[in-house]
Amino acid sequence: METWKISHWQAMGYMISIVFATAILFIPGITSKGAGPNAWLSLFIALGFGLLVACLACSLGLRYPNKTVIDYSVDILGFPLGKLVGFIYIYYFFYAAYIVAREFSELMSTVYLPKTPPLVIALVLTLLSCLVLYLGLEVIVRANGIILFFSILTILLVFFTYVWTINWSMLKPDFFKGIGPILYGSVSPAAWFGQTAVILMLMPFIKNQSGAKPASLLAIFILFIMLESVIIVTVGIFGAATSSRLIFPLFYALAKPPEYIQAFLFQPSGFFMVIWVPSMLLKLTTFFFAGVYGLAQWFNLKCYRPLVLPGGAFILLLSIVSWHNIIDLLNSSQYTVPLFITFANLGLTLILFSVSLIRHRNKNVKGRT
Repeated sequence: METWKISHWQAMGYMISIVFATAILFIPGITSKGAGPNAWLSLFIALGFGLLVACLACSLGLRYPNKTVIDYSVDILGFPLGKLVGFIYIYYFFYAAYIVAREFSELMSTVYLPKTPPLVIALVLTLLSCLVLYLGLEVIVRANGIILFFSILTILLVFFTYVWTINWSMLKPDFFKGIGPILYGSVSPAAWFGQTAVILMLMPFIKNQSGAKPASLLAIFILFIMLESVIIVTVGIFGAATSSRLIFPLFYALAKPPEYIQAFLFQPSGFFMVIWVPSMLLKLTTFFFAGVYGLAQWFNLKCYRPLVLPGGAFILLLSIVSWHNIIDLLNSSQYTVPLFITFANLGLTLILFSVSLIRHRNKNVKGRT
C-alpha cells in the first residue's frame, strides 16, 4: 500500500521521539512514587526490559522483512488465531494513540492553556494528525531529525542548567525496604521503553533492515540517558516525596528556573513546549498510522486513507470518555496502561517469535528427513 522508505537511523530517531514525548510527562512522578529516592536505579531495570523488547521485535520483524506484524501473525499462528492477535495489536495502536491525545490535552489545558477546553485541544491535535496521514507519514518522519536534535539539545540545557541546584543527597540509594520498590518503580518506564516495538509496523519501510536492530538498541540507550537526566533533575530538586505528588514534575521545575537563568535567558518552559508539541504530534501520528494501516491490512484493503477520518473520530471520542479527569489518567498510566502495553509489546511479540522459531525448526527437521 505504501512505497516510501526511511533509513535505519531515521527509524532510530523516530523511536526516541515517540517514547520520550510522553515519558517526560509521567515517568519522573510515577517512578518516584514507586521507588522513592531509588527512582534513578529503577531506570536501569527498565533499560534491560527495553533492550529485550527491541531485540525480540527486530528479530521477529527481520524474519518477515516485507510484512508487518498484522500480516505475518497469520503466517505464524494460522488464520483464526493470527487474525485475533493482529486485531489485538491494532487495538493496542489505537489505545496508545488516544492516550497520547488525552495526555496532550491535559498538559496543555493544565499548564499552558487553562481556559481552553481539553476537547478543543485534543481535536486540533487529532485533525493535524489526520492531515499528516493524508500527506503520508514519511513527511513527519523526515522532519523528526530537526525535532530530535532540539529535543536532545533541550534536555542537555535543562540538565546543565539545573545541575547546580540539585541536592544530591536526595538521590542517595535507600535499600531499607529491599529491592522491591526499585522493581515496582521500573514497571512504568519499562512499558514506555517497550513502545519501541512499534518497529513491528515500520520494518517494511526501512531501507537497510540489517541496521534496524543496532539502531533500536542505540535508541533505547539514548532514551535511558535522556530519561535518567530528567529523573535526576526532578528528584534532585523536589525530592522523591514531592515529585511523586506532582502531576508534571519536570514542567514545574521548568516553570521556576534558577535566578541566575532568569537574569539572562528566556523562560525554559516556553522553549520546551515548542519542542514538545511536535513530538506529541509525531507520537500520535505514529500510533494512529499503525492502527489504520494495520486495520486496512486486516480487512485486505488497498489503501488506509479512507479509514483516517473514522479512526480520528474514534481516537478523539475515546480520549475524552476513557478518563474522568487528570488524576484518573495519572492512576491509569501507573497501574493499567503499563500492563496492557507490556502484554502487547513483550507478551505477544515473544509468543510470535517463539512459535516462528519452532515452526522454522520443524521445517528444517522435515527437510532433512
